Amino acid sequence: MAYNTEQYTDGLRAPLDHGKPLLITEFGCCTFEGAAAAGPTGFDIIDWSADPPVLAGAYARSEQEQADYLTDPLDVYESHGVHGAYIYDFASSKPYSPDPARDLEMGSFGLPKAVEGAGRRRSRSGRWRGDSRRPLVLRPPFVVLIHESRLHMWTEEG
Repeated sequence: MAYNTEQYTDGLRAPLDHGKPLLITEFGCCTFEGAAAAGPTGFDIIDWSADPPVLAGAYARSEQEQADYLTDPLDVYESHGVHGAYIYDFASSKPYSPDPARDLEMGSFGLPKAVEGAGRRRSRSGRWRGDSRRPLVLRPPFVVLIHESRLHMWTEEG
């Protein structure tokens, strides 16, 4: 919960007091140390004015921080009787790079890591272009959610 911890659980109680279902439509954080505290502004670590885009400072990747930020709220939602929650955002077009200064994926809320391959390439904007079947690599936050049986994937079939 990090940046809004103090008021978050109180904010859940009011809608639930009406006896109607409550659905959390977005929750999550990026994959760098300090991302939980940054909350919804985590993507601001990217300097889009640079050509090509780079991280606007020195950041350390922390997939564990993202995993904790996803599993901790699920415990809160469950204990308060929330009916469902959607993770923001499952996949992102921000590319991973082994060079920390160019690892735009750290400023992504996505669970799997987007990697080059399968006809994908980066445009000058730093985003992926090409084949829409981007290769995705499962990262620890995604695996943690599956392991804890917390993630349900909906398909057209149900």
